[in-house]
Amino acid sequence: MTISNLRSSVYMEIFPDDEMIEAFGHLQPSLSERNAYFFDKWMEWRSNRIKIPPEIVNGLASKRTPGVVMGGKKKEYEGAIREVCKGIGLREFWDYQVKPGEVRFAQSDYMAMFKINWDKNG
Repeated sequence: MTISNLRSSVYMEIFPDDEMIEAFGHLQPSLSERNAYFFDKWMEWRSNRIKIPPEIVNGLASKRTPGVVMGGKKKEYEGAIREVCKGIGLREFWDYQVKPGEVRFAQSDYMAMFKINWDKNG
């Protein structure tokens, strides 16, 4: 049985082999290795961040995005952000990360594309 057979298709979609080899030098980093790597990326991407307004974070505002209507439930905005990012071809962890009240992007052009699509659907 190969290492690829030990990992689920979902895991392999989120953490593709080529990216894992480039980032970690092997296909199965420990949880602490992954956490440290992606935390470092989060810190590096600080200049490409968007703060989410408190009224959206707290579920008080209504922000419409493709297939997602918010208002009422906390953290629904994170799903809306992921929906927009996925729609423009970005991959979570590698191209962007969402944390409470903030989203950060690996590149400024990713952030610009997100803003255009977020505003267009809002």
